[in-house]
Amino acid sequence: KKKEKVEKTKVKEKTKKKETKTSEKEKKTGTESKKPEKKEKKKTSKSSSAKKTKSTIKKIKKKTSKSDEKK
Repeated sequence: KKKEKVEKTKVKEKTKKKETKTSEKEKKTGTESKKPEKKEKKKTSKSSSAKKTKSTIKKIKKKTSKSDEKK
């Protein structure tokens, strides 16, 4: 049983490393694309973030409504 637990933890560590690598890449590309936009217009960056939050709220509402219908 102890050996099985050790193997599972090793697998978890490997998956965590992969996730961190992908997130770091996304952060690098995201910051590079955002920097020029902020220099041009600061107001637009704020509005775009607000739009993103609204769209995510809509998606969550759709998911919850679908789950309610199934019940």
